Amino acid sequence: MAPRFAHWGVVRVGALAAYFAALVVWSAEYGVPVQRELVMLWVCGALVCASLGRSPRQIVQLALDWLPIAAVLLAYDFTRGAADSLGTGVHALPMIHFDEFVFGGCVHAQVVPGAEQPGRAAGDPVGQVGGVLRGGVGGRVAEAALVEIEAPG
Repeated sequence: MAPRFAHWGVVRVGALAAYFAALVVWSAEYGVPVQRELVMLWVCGALVCASLGRSPRQIVQLALDWLPIAAVLLAYDFTRGAADSLGTGVHALPMIHFDEFVFGGCVHAQVVPGAEQPGRAAGDPVGQVGGVLRGGVGGRVAEAALVEIEAPG
């Protein structure tokens, strides 16, 4: 029986360093990979580098450990557009009602045209925030923060 190579740890570290250098170069050229397929491809490549010199049993166990994650992501990709074909609409009103309940009857992302506060010039950021976040604690807090930022000195 041939002696086992004793420096697999060094080889793995070198392979991972070269792999991450390639990832940095890729990211500089094409941007950070955010597409699910590219992320899984890069992760699988890193796992291959980390598996160099390991026993086949450990490699199979590593693949089995990652299989459920890949299956969930694949299932998500296939079912992502299924809600459109089921005849149900987007459920936005429960979130809006919750925001109104929590924030005193106003929806903070709702812009009301011409709702600047009286006595403020049009285009004044404090008046704009007060108009957007009208009537709630959040509007008063945001206005106070902007007034503090605008205060001289």
